[in-house]
Amino acid sequence: MSSSGAISALTNVYEFPQVRTTADGRPLQSRGELVKQWLQGHESLNTLDHMYAYRHAYGAFNLLLGRIKDGHVYMNYLTNRPSDAPIRSWHEPKVRGLSNSSPNDPWPKVRWGEALVEDVLARERHDEAELIERLFEVLQSTSASSATQEDLPRLIHVPPMRMPSSADGTRLASAQEVREGTTGWYGTRTSTMILVSRTAPYRAVFVERDCYTLHKNEPRRICYTDPVERAKHERYYEWELTE
Repeated sequence: MSSSGAISALTNVYEFPQVRTTADGRPLQSRGELVKQWLQGHESLNTLDHMYAYRHAYGAFNLLLGRIKDGHVYMNYLTNRPSDAPIRSWHEPKVRGLSNSSPNDPWPKVRWGEALVEDVLARERHDEAELIERLFEVLQSTSASSATQEDLPRLIHVPPMRMPSSADGTRLASAQEVREGTTGWYGTRTSTMILVSRTAPYRAVFVERDCYTLHKNEPRRICYTDPVERAKHERYYEWELTE
């Protein structure tokens, strides 16, 4: 999110086997460029059309592009899965979830997350800090202490899973790979939240928390009721939106 209220969020779309080149054999460009293009050029009316025209140069993605201005949210959605999907505009107030699936066929955790957020917004709260904690509870929701690849569509918070060091994200580590130590960890690494006030002066708050830390190569869940742990693993920024 920029200081002027331009906002963008990106996810990859999970597909197997993974596509690694464009239709004409060129290497795929980094999807992170799309977010940068929007935040740096959102004032241009041609930016969105340009990104749509070159969408096939990137791996499968979901992309939110918008701006928050005068208490209103103007949001567009762009994807290249399916390849002929049109640009969508989402301007009406509504809770919307997005993950590594298509909005046309959302994973179960998307519907679950939307319902949890709607419940948070409907409940009485005393201050901003209480809202932040409740929303982090949503982001940390899980129904499993361990997980497999097949569980990803239903888990908002993914517990750590061992993966081969050279994995392409399609399988868990074998018992032999675990013994040999040729593994890494896969799971929810951080949770991030952005809040923007609805009345002037418009203020943005960005909070990001690490979910785990590694101790002797084993993940340990971080406890945010401990002020020392919070100070080490939370990033907090706030700013006033400018025109």
